Amino acid sequence: MSLLSLWRKAVLRHWKRELLGGVLIGALALFSELSGIVIPPRVYEVAAVLLIFYAMFLAWRDEYSARLKVEEHKRTEVARLQAELGKVQQELASQSPDLTFKIEYWGS
Repeated sequence: MSLLSLWRKAVLRHWKRELLGGVLIGALALFSELSGIVIPPRVYEVAAVLLIFYAMFLAWRDEYSARLKVEEHKRTEVARLQAELGKVQQELASQSPDLTFKIEYWGS
């Protein structure tokens, strides 16, 4: 599945939830009925467009949060592996003092 279709799917999921929740659009309709003020259809269209942009923000926020979790997990795992490597190097150095070696890590 392409990145664009994954993005579209995430946006539609959020947009449907927001639109079906319909608090904003429902509040506009209720206000119109109770006050007797006619709200033009254009206002509802603008509200729907705003909900689409809000859904895009929610999709971005979900992905950003997931990315931060993955990056934190990677940092933790790298630190753990480096500590483990240090222990192994010390153990090998204590078993064979004449053997010297160095393992370099080029990742970030």
